[in-house]
Amino acid sequence: MRSIWKGHIRFSLVTIPVRVYNAIDTAQTIHFNQLHRECNGPIGYDKRCKKCNQIVKNEEIVKGYQYEPEQYVVVEPADLEKLKLASTKIIEIEGFVHTAEVHPTLYEAAKQMGLEGIMAKERRSPYLPGKRSASWLKIKTRNTTECVIIGYTRGKGDRAPLFGALHLGRYDGDRLRYVGKVGTGFDDRLLKTVFKELKGIPQGPRPVETRPVDDASTVWLEPRLVCEVEYASLTTERTLREPVFLRLRPDLDPGDCVDS
Repeated sequence: MRSIWKGHIRFSLVTIPVRVYNAIDTAQTIHFNQLHRECNGPIGYDKRCKKCNQIVKNEEIVKGYQYEPEQYVVVEPADLEKLKLASTKIIEIEGFVHTAEVHPTLYEAAKQMGLEGIMAKERRSPYLPGKRSASWLKIKTRNTTECVIIGYTRGKGDRAPLFGALHLGRYDGDRLRYVGKVGTGFDDRLLKTVFKELKGIPQGPRPVETRPVDDASTVWLEPRLVCEVEYASLTTERTLREPVFLRLRPDLDPGDCVDS
């Protein structure tokens, strides 16, 4: 397939070579395979036909797709033209570098661009069209922020004597806004340390307009204590996605937790 653009994408100090192709946009995605024209057998990453076990020359390679197990059909370029299907642009990575050659700013650049993360692949693993492979890893970007602890849910099971999760808020102007709750990131020692601090804060009415589903099992507190959490991204409601508790921040005041 001919690329419609060839160039590079730059992430801060890192440059990645890419090609841009037209991808067929249909109700059912078709994953094309490289086939040996003589026997319609699929070609492996080492250019060896899996059906006849021969090394295939470039001029003997055609495009096709699998319609039944071990059954492939060749698709000629003219056949695709006749379909006249709409197309969208996709980006396909053209080259890979070893992990030792990747500058750490690539990860930071992905965070700054608001990307979900970066993809990594085991260098010697083959491509498996249409199939998931353990050779691919999604390295998610993680962000940190400071939040006001505005309450906690009563603990259950092993946490019955302590708390289950912390309700969090941030200031939007003068108004305290609910940003979700965090229940992971604690070991036994940290649970007890945090709970001791919570017991020293006066209880009060719910300090945010949002009423969470576990409101009935929540102990609401005056917004006095600040903590730092890690999270993946923000939801459309501006709540924290996949938050993890990191530490208390006694050096910060609740008024420091302000939305930008």
